[in-house]
Amino acid sequence: MYMLLDIIGWLAVTTAIFYSILLWKWSVVWRSSSAFSSIKKTHQNKSIIIPFRNDVDLLKRLLDQLHHQLKDVEGVEVLAINDHSNGEVALGEVGSWKKLMVIQNNGEGKKSALRTGIERAQFDSIITLDADVILADDWWSRMSAVETQEDEMVVFPIGLRSGFRWEQIEWSYLHGITGGSAMAGRAIMANGSHVNFSKKIYKNHLPNEHSVSSGDDMFLLERTKQTGTVSYIYFSSPICYVDGNKSLIEFIHQRVRWAGKSVRLRDRDIILFGAFSFLSTILYLLVVVGVFFDRKMWLFLLLVIGLKWLSERYFSASYKVLKMPKAGIVSSLIFSVFYPLYTIFVALLAMIYRPKWKGRPVKI
Repeated sequence: MYMLLDIIGWLAVTTAIFYSILLWKWSVVWRSSSAFSSIKKTHQNKSIIIPFRNDVDLLKRLLDQLHHQLKDVEGVEVLAINDHSNGEVALGEVGSWKKLMVIQNNGEGKKSALRTGIERAQFDSIITLDADVILADDWWSRMSAVETQEDEMVVFPIGLRSGFRWEQIEWSYLHGITGGSAMAGRAIMANGSHVNFSKKIYKNHLPNEHSVSSGDDMFLLERTKQTGTVSYIYFSSPICYVDGNKSLIEFIHQRVRWAGKSVRLRDRDIILFGAFSFLSTILYLLVVVGVFFDRKMWLFLLLVIGLKWLSERYFSASYKVLKMPKAGIVSSLIFSVFYPLYTIFVALLAMIYRPKWKGRPVKI
């Protein structure tokens, strides 16, 4: 019994060491990177696609922002894809904007809405935005300098304006991993709320997980990596934001959706990172349980927590250029201690619970 606990303890410490090394490598990438800056504007035409369902007020806010920034710009179009919203879509004055087309989704769900928009887009460079994003005043002046290639997907960070403290810390942590892994050439995360990619690569590697409610961003990422490149670009200040979840229930529902789609991914880097995270989390949980049987397990637990906390603190300091919400000493320590347990809870919940999203049951 005690020998088994020793083995578990040393395995947990070993995985914590590997985890620290991985974060250190991504930290080096972040610290050697620089914000995107270009005084030369490209002449690449762009189609902006916005799937929406019911969130008409949020959509109107976004369209007003786009209209303000794009009204005198040539070579750009905005396609808002209505995924069978309930009731009338009243957009007011912006509804008559010539650059805007409001299109009915040919199928059902966000995946189909994106496909409908991309098929109707007249330009090859596609930008996708969610209806609930908020754009900085200089969003277009920054985005217009970004040029995508036919085999490229460009991922951008998204700032978080509000939300639970836990959500803010996790949001910052996940964006650090997104940027670090992508700039290291082994991208494992993406957020479809703010990406730029080629229409050709989308059509050549069309995400075909029709039974999954969400995950187009991750499915497109893994297919792009097969024949193209995934790039990560950040600017000197955030240019796109979202508001955090309004309640704990909404937050849990969102995380369950994220966890559910991960089982369909087949990219080697994503699978390896997921398997390593799962193994290290299980070992951490066993160490926590082992504390009740052998006092010596406290040493292993403190070693694992110490390694995690120090590496995560160093890692979060390396991508401060993103200006994401930062965690203090106490909150970061609480995050390091409880995050593995939280991920286990979400994963188990995703196996037995199907929340609704936009009034529809989530399909995983």
